[in-house]
Amino acid sequence: MSSGCIGTVISGVVEVPAAPVVVVPEMAAPVVVVKAVEPAKSAQLTVELPADAKLYVDGVLTKGTGATRQFHTPSLVAGESFFYDMKAEIEVNGRTEVEQKRVIVRAGDSLNEAFPKLIAAAASTRDPLASAAK
Repeated sequence: MSSGCIGTVISGVVEVPAAPVVVVPEMAAPVVVVKAVEPAKSAQLTVELPADAKLYVDGVLTKGTGATRQFHTPSLVAGESFFYDMKAEIEVNGRTEVEQKRVIVRAGDSLNEAFPKLIAAAASTRDPLASAAK
């Protein structure tokens, strides 16, 4: 009798015991959780700067004029932050004065931003005593 073989040899055919039966329990249908998503909203940005200043947003010259300029962003994804790089410039006594800032916005924000350095520079050209004090 040889060892190491399971089953019986009959006429050159090996009988092997049947493979065990594996019972897999039925899985419950997966539960899908749908998270409520807020609708996309824009943000509103009000910018204070000298009335004659040029204002660039992300490197593009804006068409607005005046000391108060308002912008509405495109729709923004709720819960995420976005930014705009803003640069304002004015001519003061033959020199170009520049002020830059990065403005961070989120959907639904209403922000007020200002360019105080340029506002002060523009005011000094209108007030001869302020210019003389420098």
